[in-house]
Amino acid sequence: MKLQEQINRIHEMMGVNESFGAWFMRRFSPEELDNLIKNVKDLTEIYEYEEDAIYDAVRQLIATKNFEDINSAETDNQYWDSYLKYEGPLVKYVKERLSNEELQEQINESNKSYIQSEMDEIERAVQDLSRDEDINISVKELKEKFKNAEPKKLTKSIWSKLENTESNEIDKGDMKSVEKIAKKYNKTNPNKLKKSLESGDYNPPMIIQFGNRYHLVAGNTRLCTAAAMGITPNVLIVKI
Repeated sequence: MKLQEQINRIHEMMGVNESFGAWFMRRFSPEELDNLIKNVKDLTEIYEYEEDAIYDAVRQLIATKNFEDINSAETDNQYWDSYLKYEGPLVKYVKERLSNEELQEQINESNKSYIQSEMDEIERAVQDLSRDEDINISVKELKEKFKNAEPKKLTKSIWSKLENTESNEIDKGDMKSVEKIAKKYNKTNPNKLKKSLESGDYNPPMIIQFGNRYHLVAGNTRLCTAAAMGITPNVLIVKI
């Protein structure tokens, strides 16, 4: 990860301003922060409470840095003022990062279940690619690509040329056409999907890109419903 990306990550995770993020990253490298997290996880196996592991790992890191303002402190107050200037932000960083990792693990588990539920569509896509496009990719490979994909907004340019979907033919407000499509393919009622799309709690449609072409693997009714609602949905796009 580049330095500026790491700084931006610090801003986002800790809710701090740009100057503080730069100050933080000038004193702790990305490698040191990664090792700090690893150390916390290792110590968690030893300590009864995670909080103790966090503070111990942070203190170990600070001790290795030999910060001049800490070492040159002449009074206890000066020492603790200097020390806490580093300890506080590091503890907050660790807690936020561990929380984000736990959330990401939950998301990954959810993604696994979703991908598994669409295995029929993935297998069909692999067969179509081999038969119609002379593109050979295994079901396992395509499945892993979707597992590792991150949701992103479906752009108008991609949506307009997306294959294997009627969604780019649906006008805003035309929910009746969506209901017909859902009935035709025996899919989820668009009214239920509408609530999910409004709340943001839905599985992103799956799309494969090969060359300049984009082919929908799963999620046609979701895309059709989104089009009728006039919203831009998140999707998973993998390149093969």
